[in-house]
Amino acid sequence: MRAAAEIARALPELSNEFAQSLDEVGLCQTLQLEAAMHWEHARSAAAEDAWQRAAQYARRANDRRQLTDILGWLASAALWGPTPAAEGIRHCENYLEEIGNHHRGQAVVLLHMAGLYAMQDKVEIAHATLNRAKSHLDSLGPTMTAAIIQPAAFIAMLAGDPATAEMHLRLEYESLKQMGEKGILATTTALLAKALVAQGESRYDEATQLIAISQEAGAGEDLYAQILCQGLSARILADRGRHAEALELASSAATLAAQTDLLSQHADALLDLAKVLAASGRVSEVHAVAVQALDLYQRKGNLPGTRESLGCLTRYAHI
Repeated sequence: MRAAAEIARALPELSNEFAQSLDEVGLCQTLQLEAAMHWEHARSAAAEDAWQRAAQYARRANDRRQLTDILGWLASAALWGPTPAAEGIRHCENYLEEIGNHHRGQAVVLLHMAGLYAMQDKVEIAHATLNRAKSHLDSLGPTMTAAIIQPAAFIAMLAGDPATAEMHLRLEYESLKQMGEKGILATTTALLAKALVAQGESRYDEATQLIAISQEAGAGEDLYAQILCQGLSARILADRGRHAEALELASSAATLAAQTDLLSQHADALLDLAKVLAASGRVSEVHAVAVQALDLYQRKGNLPGTRESLGCLTRYAHI
């Protein structure tokens, strides 16, 4: 955290130096650092703006390697940030055209594009897009195909198939554990726990163990994993009758998510809170929370999430 703060303080001075020397490559790299800082704190729109400006300098410098990396990050912002899914797909189409015949660059954009198609209920197109990404990754070597796992799990969850999501995520989880990789272990483990919770109370004990592993791996620095773990823990506790603890955790998760511009993740946290409120007997409060979730899902163009929040509203319409 201290290193991140030092980088943030140094960025304006670096930008001025590179601007005065007309160093476009330096300005491109500085903007990528700025974008990474925003991304780390789940400020996707600000990160996207910095990456867009970095891309302009990469184009001027004819730096294809950096441009390809930046376009991949922009595709990630299109999926996870506030850009509506349909618009995000159009952006990704433009990124693919600009990247050209670069296998890794094409694969990265296609992986995020597949998630956007799934949000739009275009599941067959999403899987076809995943297969296109896999064909590019296969050409780079067998280890690269592991990158397909998390997007495939994401699509399965949107399609209401947590068992398939579990299968994909368990492969990634075991692989990360064997490698001792902790950079993305927290999020992968939290997502695996989410797939288990979605399968019912019989999987809660295992999910609880995974939540503890995720929290240890993230050490409080992986914001998305933290939001996921708190929301999932809250749902488990509520179903086990520990309502006060559940409400505290669910409220904390929703508060953390509100500090981000990750619309679907914020809406997910709100639905977790709505379920905990209902389980706690505070059904009169469910409607307002579910309406907030519905608005976020609709702004993102997340159709499965929209249906889930509408279902929640219908369930408690008589209150």
